[in-house]
Formats: sequence, structure tokens, C-alpha cells
Amino acid sequence: MTCSFIDDCPWHPFASKNDFELAEHILHTHLNREGRDSLFKVLKTQAGDHQSAYTINNESDFKEAWSKAENLLTKFTKETLTLDFRGEALKYDVHFRPLWEWTLNLLSDEALSPLFVWDAVKIFQLDEKTNEQMQIFNEPWTGDLLWEVQSSLPPGGKPLAYILYADKTRLSSFGTAKGYPVMARIANLPDAIRNGKGWGGGTVVGWLPISVTEYSHTGYAFKLPHSGKVIIIYPFICILSADYEEHCMMTLIRGTKSASPCPVCLVPNGELQDLLDEHPLWTTKEMQDLYNLVEEEGEEVLDESSLRPVENVFWTVSWDRLHAYHLGVFKHLLLQIIRLMNYSIANFPRWRNLKHFDNVTTFDFGDGVKFEHMSKQLLFTVHSVLRKEVHHDAYLLLKVIRSYVELDMYASMDVHIEKSIEEGRHLMNVFDAKLKVNDKQFKNPTSWKIPKVHTQQHFFNDIIAKGATKNYNTKVNESMHGPLKKAYQIQTNFKDVAEQILMMDHQYNIIMQIHQQIDRQKKHQEEENDDLSEDKNHIRQNQRIGTLDSKAMLHSLQATPKDPRTVGELENAFHSDPAYGRFRIWLGRFMTAFIKRVDEDAVVQGGFIKYMPDDTIRIYQTLTVTYQSLVNLKESADLLRCSPSFYNHPHYDGVIINTDKGAYIGQLIQLFEFHPFDLTVTDGGEHWKFQQDKDLGFYCLRARPRVFSQIVSIYSIIHGVLLVKDNSSDLSNGQDYFVVDTIDTDMFFRMKRLTGVLKYRNVASLKKD
Repeated sequence: MTCSFIDDCPWHPFASKNDFELAEHILHTHLNREGRDSLFKVLKTQAGDHQSAYTINNESDFKEAWSKAENLLTKFTKETLTLDFRGEALKYDVHFRPLWEWTLNLLSDEALSPLFVWDAVKIFQLDEKTNEQMQIFNEPWTGDLLWEVQSSLPPGGKPLAYILYADKTRLSSFGTAKGYPVMARIANLPDAIRNGKGWGGGTVVGWLPISVTEYSHTGYAFKLPHSGKVIIIYPFICILSADYEEHCMMTLIRGTKSASPCPVCLVPNGELQDLLDEHPLWTTKEMQDLYNLVEEEGEEVLDESSLRPVENVFWTVSWDRLHAYHLGVFKHLLLQIIRLMNYSIANFPRWRNLKHFDNVTTFDFGDGVKFEHMSKQLLFTVHSVLRKEVHHDAYLLLKVIRSYVELDMYASMDVHIEKSIEEGRHLMNVFDAKLKVNDKQFKNPTSWKIPKVHTQQHFFNDIIAKGATKNYNTKVNESMHGPLKKAYQIQTNFKDVAEQILMMDHQYNIIMQIHQQIDRQKKHQEEENDDLSEDKNHIRQNQRIGTLDSKAMLHSLQATPKDPRTVGELENAFHSDPAYGRFRIWLGRFMTAFIKRVDEDAVVQGGFIKYMPDDTIRIYQTLTVTYQSLVNLKESADLLRCSPSFYNHPHYDGVIINTDKGAYIGQLIQLFEFHPFDLTVTDGGEHWKFQQDKDLGFYCLRARPRVFSQIVSIYSIIHGVLLVKDNSSDLSNGQDYFVVDTIDTDMFFRMKRLTGVLKYRNVASLKKD
């Protein structure tokens, strides 16, 4: 196997790999001059009389090494702009990384080059129910915008689409020092790279990027390094990703108090709350005509249109889920109900990748991610406090919140089809109706006539034009503020900080690029040295599968063994728990039936497997279940807990179990391995009463007594389920639970599929049964 772009010395221009790793360590640990000097002394002492493993032995060597490396990629440039303001000449220093030169750095990379997608596509999926072809929208090149742009280019022309993001950030803890970075991404690269943290992902390009409009008209001939093919590239800005305030600045409208405060359409200020009426869109031609009119008649004509007297080129603002929903609509909702949550929120069960809150009094109201995670928990923590009969106003608000959370599920989908967009638009109408009812009947209503409520009207249009919201959500860009703040606080002298911060950002980019080359070389060497034959590979696969069918490959145990170690010890440890009654008998019956399904001849006709008290058993506390997502069809995994003490609380997750009679929901009681099979005890979930609350959309479960618990194979578990206890349960009838279907988009649509034939009832009626 050969590869033309494998570098024998990928750490170049550093003299050795050791030198590169030393420079990388110093950068990542934010060592200042004093810290670097101390490190060099330690390395020199360790080397003693032997030759040092490094050629960087002091500050002078360190600076010389970096001076060579800094030329690998496009550096930042500083220019001074002079602007006239009321007769006074104001000068501003602007730092920028030339956008086109940065683009050429990426295009010239032989590893990244083949990953660029140069042609817009339209992908369709067959709807089995209607037998209709449904268009799919996910990456930017699946949207209508790139299709229209490429259709307008000369034959053979290829669109190069930029995603630009801008937002102010506080550099100091007290907010006295601020930065205004502009970040860029290339929409032609796949999501995993474009939105990743490595080389090819987002890059700071300064305050304002240098213009690339020349090539957008004439095209730029570029020879692809991996294939030698010459293509004609036409760059354009596809997406402007920002918060509402930045969108106002980018489009130069006058903001929230103007006559038409939306940067996308001409909605009047007094109609921002109405999500059903559509309004004319801002267009470049209309703005050009208006601009020309201003040249003739003066600035007064702009007041009615809410514009400023500056010529605009792009109207490519994109709806931002982070600021519009999590820091916008939901923040507005949360503030009305937050005082009721303190007690209940701490008892919400933990789940992988879901933030856990001990209280809300110390909640960070500037963290959009926490708002997103809070939105998934709020309804389940306050529903028992806010009863419909007693708290009429607040209950109306809960119905609005449920509608919002469902809309957010559609907004967060990685992949859309025309059907899901149609469903989402219907939900938008439902949200609008509930919001209006809440506004009319709430005693102290909050004004919903704000731009962030209105702008959600446009996000389905954005999905059709530019793909899924992940392509323009500011969430991925906001995470890049952290390193800039850290660089300011640790590695600058607090004077002329822009140049120092941007130099460190430049060094980070160089480190990422070199690291990619080193990883590529390592992978290539491993492939070259891999002398396994097809037979050995076949043996390796069989060792993974064992004696079970291919479903076993989809699940894996993460073992944390604990006592008891035999069947008898397990029975004695839980002798008072009805779930373990006649445990050995049920285990024998299960294993007999299970083995017969694998091999009919493995058990003598009429035979029955029996287990003795001293038979070995092994207990586990975690289970990883792997499944294919219903939304993006990619492999996903749930990490499930079955532990008497997880963060000092009992934690037993729910599961979806697949059987010959269909799927049902159960709750883990015990995870154990009985060689050669991995088993679990669940609480007989098929006997649970299963209804959906029609007001708040809860999926309500009631467990039958634990005596009905069953033994199942872990290979029949197809998904995890986050279950929340209903604190208002009448325990004499059994513990009630709610399924948190909004934990992610896969679970949201999976529950819809599982409950297609269920009747809708209120939680109250379920409790009366």
C-alpha cells in the first residue's frame, strides 16, 4: 500500500518529533517565559552528560523554532482603517487573516483536498407509507441554496461556500476587556471536519475578513493536489452565523425598536408574536434600489425600512438555534417558573451527556448549553407541583413549554426529509396557538413580541436552503471563545492583546496541521506493518462474535465486578426482594429456552438446565447498548447504569427490549454474566400500563409488582430509556414513571413509532385506574 502524501518527517520544520511535542506541550499548558525557563532547566538536568533528546534547550531555541514554523500557514495581517465620523477622522487597527490565503491552505492540503464536496446534490428517500420520494436535507450541499448557486455558474464552475460567525466575547473575568473575533468555516467540508476541533474546522480570521468578491465573479482555477484535476472555484458567503444583535449589524438594520426588526423579512414590529403570517423577505435588489433612492433623496427614506445608509451585499443570515431557542424563547419561559424547580431538579436522574443540576439559584444564565439541558428536565420536575386544577396560569405555561421542546427536537435534527419539515411546520402552528392562549389567560403575561420569538418562523426555510441547523448553529463557534479568553488571561501582558492572542491562535493552527500529518504517518505505518492474513482476520471476527448471532456485535458490557460471586450468594443478598423469588428455577428455564433458540440439539428433548447455589456468577453495573439512530442512521450508543449507588443515589436505567411479541419498556434490576451468556433481570416491563398524557405529552408508565420481573439477554436490549419517577404516584397501585422522550431526537421519534396505536389520556385518569 502506498500513499503519495505521507511525509517522512511530518513534524517539519521542527527539527524532530521530540521538539514538536515539546513546543506543543508548552502551548497547551500556557507556560509563560518563567515557566518555559524552568522547564528547559529540568530537561537539561535530566539529560546530564548525555546528549539531550531536544534541540530546543532555551528560550532562544524556542523562538527560532517557532519563527520557522509560523510560515507554514497564513499569518494575521494588521491594517489601520480611517473612518470619517461627523467630520472627525477615527482610526481603528483591524487584524485579519486573509480569507482567500487561508482557503488555499486548506485546499492545498493533500489529506483534506479529497474530502471537499464540490457539487450540490439532491438526495431522496422513499416514503414506504405514501410511496413518495422525499428530499433529504442535512449537509449544506443538500440544500437548495448551493444547488441554485451552482446552477447559475458557468459550465464546470464549482461553488466554494463560506460560513462566517461573529460575536463579542468577554476576555477578562469582569468583562472590562472584550474581543470581537470573526470565525470562518468551509461549508464544502463534511460536518465531522467542518464542525470539529481539528485541522479543517473553524478558524479565527480576525475582525473582518478580506474581500474575496473578485473570484466570486471571475472564478479561480485551482489544481486539486490529490488528483491533479483543475476546477474553477467561485467563492461566496453561504451562511452568516450569529446572534440576533450581530445579524442586525451584518445586515445593517436598526434593531429591536425599529419598524421591521427582523433581519430576514419585513415583519412589522407589532406583529413579531404572530408566527402564522408570512411577510416579504429582504432582498439584495430591493435594498440596492432603496440605497440608490437614498443617494437621490436622503436618509429619511430609510426610517420606514429600518435600514442604515450603508450598501449591503449579502442577505445570508441564518437562524441560530442556540440564541433564538435556548438563550431566547426557553430562557423567557424558564424565568417565569424557575423558583418552583429548586427541590425537584436535584432529584432528576443522571444520564450520559446530560448536565445534572443541584439547584437553579446558582444557574449560569449566559450558558446556552445549560439552558438546552434544563429544557429537557423542566416539565418532569415541576408537573407534580403545578397541578392543573390549582395553578391554572402556570399549567398553561407548561403546555407552551412542551410545545417548545417538541419544536426544538425538530430544530436539532441532523437529517431532515420533506415530511419532517411538514410535521415541524405543523408544530410551529401548535406552538403559536398555545402561546396566544397563554398570553390571553395568564394573569401577568410576559411580552412575546420580541425578535427571537419571530425568527423561528424562518428556520425551516433555512433547512431547505442550507441543510440542518447544525450547519449554522453558533454553539460550535462559541466553544472557540474559551481558548481566546485563556490566552488573554494567562499568556498576555494585557497590552496590545489582539496581536498576542492572534499569534497564539496561529500557533494552535500550526500544531493542529502538523499533528494531522503525524497521525496520518502513524496510521500509514500501522497499515504497512499489518501482516494479518484473511484467515487471521476471520479468526479475530469469530472471537468477537462468539457463539451468538450478529446482534451480539451491537452490544458490549463495561464491567465493574462486585459481590456476590455465586448464584446462592445472589439469592441470599436479595432474599427479601420479590424480583429474586425462585431465581435459580427461572434462570434455568430461561437458559434452556435461550440455548434451544441458538442450537436445537444443545439440550436433550424434555431436558431442563439446573443451577446449583455454588455456580459462579459475575455482577456488573454498566451496560453499553449500540443502535442505529432513526434520524441520521449513524451508530449511536447508550451507557446504562444498574447500580445501588451512583453519585450516592440508586440508579437503575430503563431499557427497550425486543421480543417475538414486539418491543416493550422495562427497568434494569440486576446485570450479571453467566458464562457464556450475558443476562439481565428486568422488572417485567410488558406488564406496565402505558399511556400518553394529552396535555403535556408525557409517556406514562406504571410498573407491576416486582414478582413479575423477568430474565432477558442483554442482546435483546435495543435502546436505553431515561425514566423519571412521578413523585405524586399512589404507591399502593405501583410506582409511576415518565419516559423522557426529548432526551434526544432518536428517542423522540422512537417513542412516536412505539406508541402509534396508543390512546391518549390524562395523567390524572391513569392514576384512577
